[in-house]
Amino acid sequence: MKIIIVGAGAVGSYLAGRLSSDGQEVVVIEANPQTAEALNSRLDVLTITGNGAGQGVLKEAIGAVGNSVDLLIAVTDQDGVNALACHSATTLGISQTVARISDSALRSGLHNMGVKVVIDPDEATADELVRLVQLSGLSEYWEFADGRLLLVGAIAQPSSPLLDKPLRDVATLSKRRDFLVVAIIRDGETLVARGNARVREGDHVLMMVAPRDVQFAAKLLGIKTRLATRAVVTGDSRLSRVAIRKLCEAWLSVTYISPDRVICRKVAEDNPRALAICDDPVHPDTLGRLDLGERDVLLALSEDDANNALVCLVSKALGVQMAVARLHNQHHVELLEGKGIDAAVSPRLLAAGSILRYVRRGVVHSVVTFSDSDAEAIELDVGPESPVAGLRMMDIDLPKGSMVGGIVRNMSPILPRGDTMIKPGDRIIVFSLPEHITTVENLFHGEET
Repeated sequence: MKIIIVGAGAVGSYLAGRLSSDGQEVVVIEANPQTAEALNSRLDVLTITGNGAGQGVLKEAIGAVGNSVDLLIAVTDQDGVNALACHSATTLGISQTVARISDSALRSGLHNMGVKVVIDPDEATADELVRLVQLSGLSEYWEFADGRLLLVGAIAQPSSPLLDKPLRDVATLSKRRDFLVVAIIRDGETLVARGNARVREGDHVLMMVAPRDVQFAAKLLGIKTRLATRAVVTGDSRLSRVAIRKLCEAWLSVTYISPDRVICRKVAEDNPRALAICDDPVHPDTLGRLDLGERDVLLALSEDDANNALVCLVSKALGVQMAVARLHNQHHVELLEGKGIDAAVSPRLLAAGSILRYVRRGVVHSVVTFSDSDAEAIELDVGPESPVAGLRMMDIDLPKGSMVGGIVRNMSPILPRGDTMIKPGDRIIVFSLPEHITTVENLFHGEET
C-alpha cells in the first residue's frame, strides 16, 4: 500500500516504522523540521516538512509515491489539523482516511469532512485499563470474535505449573485441553510456542482460551486473579483523566494522587465518586497512608516513563497487588515488565492496532499489537479461495513464526489441534511475526488477483 502519515509524534513515528518494515510505501508529513529530520535519519521513509492539512504539501506527498495513495493517517496532536488533513486528502482523491480526534465534541459531522475512521488512543487505552483492573493479575486481556475467544497474558510466576515442562505434556498432566499457549516473550525475543517449548519463570506468556477458562489460564501462569476494589491513579495526563472517568463509570473505587492542586480540584469536580489527594505519589508516605493491599491496583499514567516506573516500584514495595505503567519506550517495557511492573500500556500501540486493520488486506476484523514484541494477533476470515480451506492444521505449511491460536465456527470457539480442519468462513486468530503476515494473509484469505 501507499500511505501518507501526517504527524511524526509518538503515534505517527511508531506507525511509520511499523508500516515501512512491513514493506509499505510510506511518506510522513511533519510540521517541525527537527522532528522530521530526526525521523528521516532513523527510518527508511520519505519525510516532507510542512503542514499536512494544506493541499500543496499533500500534493507533494502524493506525487512522491506516484500520484496514487491508498490511505492517509492524520495523527498530529491537534484535532483540527487532523480533520482538515482528511478533508484535503478526500478532495485530492484519497478515499481512505483515519484521523486521531481527542475531543468527542468534534466527532459529529466528521464524515462529511472526509474522515472515514476516528481513533482516540487515550480512550482505547483507558478501556484496556478497565479490563485489567476488573481482572487484576493479568497483563493482557483481548477479546476476539465478539468475545468468543480471549487472548490473555501474564508473567509466569514461580508457582506456574507450566514451568520447565514441554508444552505438549502440560495438557496431558492437567487433563485439560481448553487452552493454547501461542507465544513466549523472553528477554525481548518472541518465540511462537510449539509442543516442545518450555516456559521459564519470568517469561511473558500469551495464551488463547474460551471466556469460561480465564481463571484456569491464570492458574497455569501462577496468577491469582481477583476483582480489584480500588484503583489508585497517578499522572497528570489526558489518559489519567479519561481512565478515571471510565473506572468510575465501571463503579470502581478510584483514588487520584497529584501534587498539583488545580488538577486535583478539577478531577474531583469532574468525578464526584473519585477521591483526589494533593501530594507527591513518589513519596512512600503518600502511598503508605493508603494501606495498599491485594485488592488494589496502581495505575501510573504520567507522560514520564521514569516517574511511572518509580511510582510502580514504590507501590509494589508497599503491598499493592498489581502495578500498571504507561511506558513510551519499548526498551523500558522489556527491562521492567515483570520486575516491579506487572503490565505496561501504550496509547501508540493501541492506535497502531486500530489502524493496522485498515492496512492488512483481506477481511481483517482486528489487530492486536504488544508492548514488548513486534508480533501481531490478527483476526480474519478464511476466504473461499484460500489454498488451505479443507486442510487439517498438521497439513498446512505455516511459517515458523506464525501460529493459529483460535477458530470460531458457527459461533462456537475452537482451540485448534493438529487434526483440526480449516473451513471457508471460519473466523481465525493468527499470532504472527511481522515478516510472515503477508504469507499468512495469502494462505487464509487467498492471493489477490
